[in-house]
Amino acid sequence: MGWPAIARRARSVRPRANLVEAIERLRLDFPMCGRAKLGPLVREQGFAVSDATVGRIIAQLVARRAVQPVLTLRRRPYARRSGPRNAASPSVCRAT
Repeated sequence: MGWPAIARRARSVRPRANLVEAIERLRLDFPMCGRAKLGPLVREQGFAVSDATVGRIIAQLVARRAVQPVLTLRRRPYARRSGPRNAASPSVCRAT
């Protein structure tokens, strides 16, 4: 007897080095693009890879500071409500 084949399979698979280099090159060329836009460009180059895998590789590149994270331009904390407990009470909003 022995271990079943499922128990011996690799739990985590490292992406190919040439795929990581291709994604890094594309990200440096298009620094504001994320996984949804870089995924089709990577597939045009002949790699069979999903957008989720591209996103994981981009996250690894950002973590090791090989590429810059995308700037969030639409974040406006002053234009958001914090929740129902921070909303003005009805007595304050009543016209007198």
